[in-house]
Amino acid sequence: MDEKFATIGIGVALGGILAGGIIFGPKILEKAKSLSKPPLPATPVVPINQTSTPSANLSSVSLDVPDDNSSTTDNAITISGKTAPGQSVFIFGPADEKVATADAAGTFSVTKFKLEEGDNPISATIIDGNGNPVTVQKSVALEITQ
Repeated sequence: MDEKFATIGIGVALGGILAGGIIFGPKILEKAKSLSKPPLPATPVVPINQTSTPSANLSSVSLDVPDDNSSTTDNAITISGKTAPGQSVFIFGPADEKVATADAAGTFSVTKFKLEEGDNPISATIIDGNGNPVTVQKSVALEITQ
């Protein structure tokens, strides 16, 4: 007899938990969503034709090589540019990602940056003195010849 009461008690408890989840679950999820962090602001993009000089406030980055809208038959290229000395530069493309550090003159460079066939948007991003990302973009096409 005690076993029947234990089995019934467990069944009632599990049923209560399940019913509570169905009834209160959506409200709990809604509340949790409202407590989540707000989305990050869009990354500011520096126009390609803008030349910028490195400064101590870490607010600029430029890509000197490659030329924008250029094409190549090499599936790996060198990318270089300028920013503030010691600044980390995050370089992204469809087929590769690399991190470079600017030297004492503010120059950075990465070699063997992989490209995929067709258009390759390449971006270089730094984090400025206020903690905000600053990005410059260029495009390089990889042309495969047979």
